[in-house]
Amino acid sequence: MRQNKPEIKKQIRLLLTSSRGYINLGRIESLRNNSQYDFYIVGVDIFGDKYKLPILDEQIQIPADNERKYIGMIKKITTEKMIDVILPASDAEVEIISKNKKLLKKMGVGTVCSSYLVTHSAVNKANMLLFLKEKKVDVPKFFIPESIKELILAAKKLGYPKKPIIIKPAFASGNRGVWLIKENFSKELLHSRGIPRISIDEFVKQVGKLKHFPKIVLMEYLSGDEYSVDGLGEKGNPIYVIPRVRVSPLPGYSQEALIHENKEVKEYVEQICRAFGFDSIFNVQLKYGEDGKPKVYEINPRISATAVANTAAGVDLLLFSILKELKITYPKNIQPKKIRMIRFWKEFYTDN
Repeated sequence: MRQNKPEIKKQIRLLLTSSRGYINLGRIESLRNNSQYDFYIVGVDIFGDKYKLPILDEQIQIPADNERKYIGMIKKITTEKMIDVILPASDAEVEIISKNKKLLKKMGVGTVCSSYLVTHSAVNKANMLLFLKEKKVDVPKFFIPESIKELILAAKKLGYPKKPIIIKPAFASGNRGVWLIKENFSKELLHSRGIPRISIDEFVKQVGKLKHFPKIVLMEYLSGDEYSVDGLGEKGNPIYVIPRVRVSPLPGYSQEALIHENKEVKEYVEQICRAFGFDSIFNVQLKYGEDGKPKVYEINPRISATAVANTAAGVDLLLFSILKELKITYPKNIQPKKIRMIRFWKEFYTDN
């Protein structure tokens, strides 16, 4: 009996930025495990010790201190390695890549991100909150102080010291630079694994040592359930919006999460997608406030750290976002199934 020849997969040559990031193993494995496409993956990162994850095809060091040199190197690599599409995996890089989206498109290279205007507005926490407030989208109470005097006044307006508040940089990835401002810590300070805590007096004291007042956002503390919601938009039309409850969040990452239907959260994030006009993969992080409503506190206009969990739920959002950019048809009506994700670390070794 004649056996059928195995189907040859179509190759997609992909450039992955920040490829030495802790959570890239899941992304790479997800792309490797799909049944339709053969991914040749070139990783780029600022680390220069020549180590690469074994499941990467290549690893190349790139400059980090100069935007012009960075994009020049990206153009050189995409040409030499015949790259089809770029997957930016950090906030700083998605801004640079989106700024050069049209240029890269002329070179025949796709970019998995929205336009620069959309990306720049979403990635900056201050700009994001101001934009959505103007669009009549419900956001947390917030202030953007420009001096210590304004900072103290804003804290009082947010209910401090009776209520804790959040202070964060206007631009920073994940939970970097985020502080919980609280007057009384008790024993919780010694056992907390969450964001660092500090009193307003101590924060003001440290800020006063700086030459210039930093660009920060003061925001009400959201104490309810926390969601990380992945989405895929086409010119502002939400194709997929998949809510994921952060069961055991570490600062900046989900250690354990549960994908399940939440109509209220889904409709809220669809509203955000339309407001910004997202035209690629994106991620919205939100928590429920004391009024019982979901409120966004951060947006990642790029692939999120835990986006591959959607693949296990039946919706390969990472693959679909790549296919969309390459103008390849992809499914648009899959219903994600309920699934729980638990993250474990894995070690790699080298004699370099």
